[in-house]
Amino acid sequence: MAYSKPGIQGELTAEAIEQFKSHGFCVVRQLIPEFGQRFGLVEAFDATLASAYGQPGQSEQAPEPPSRLQIWPFFHYNPTLYHALLDDPRLGRLLEGLLGTGPCLTAIEGIHFRGQPTSWHHDDVGPEGFTSLKVVFALEPTSVATGCLYLLPGSHTASQRASLEAAPEALAQGAALPGAVPIEAAVGDAVVFNIKVYHSAWGDGHTHRRGVYMGFQQRPTTAEE
Repeated sequence: MAYSKPGIQGELTAEAIEQFKSHGFCVVRQLIPEFGQRFGLVEAFDATLASAYGQPGQSEQAPEPPSRLQIWPFFHYNPTLYHALLDDPRLGRLLEGLLGTGPCLTAIEGIHFRGQPTSWHHDDVGPEGFTSLKVVFALEPTSVATGCLYLLPGSHTASQRASLEAAPEALAQGAALPGAVPIEAAVGDAVVFNIKVYHSAWGDGHTHRRGVYMGFQQRPTTAEE
């Protein structure tokens, strides 16, 4: 069953914070309800990808497009637009609730998946007790059929990560991996996960999905961090 717990619309609750700590992720429904309309992201997203890849017009019009279009320094292409998103106080409250005072931006990615699944993986692994996360905003509703994000609860812990690394055949099960949770999301929902969490996306192989992936970490206090 897809994860669809509603919580309190637009707010990071104590329950969501606890779930982020224990599961490694949480979902804040309708954190920014006017996400696409206010920021004009749908149009700007395609224009940014087209510009970055040297393709005229909408990225969908490019001949034989790659299965994945991804830009790492996404905000460089339209600072005014993307900085407005970063400055939204609702996002700020979410980040401070999970990371404490003065969270640091690490990256903003724009990614357009064109039907190809993404296998199970985790991102960087920092020092134990140091939290880095991603906030994902989809530009259209995502579901199991369209390739929504899958997360594996608890896989941000060192013990479960070691177990998974010792049994790669488990990850080869794809969407059928026991315990895996599909995160169906609407435009405006914020899907937040610790970057140590194993995540993937599957779908039917014929759909497109676009999203803005924003990376943040707690403010470092030691040289190791």
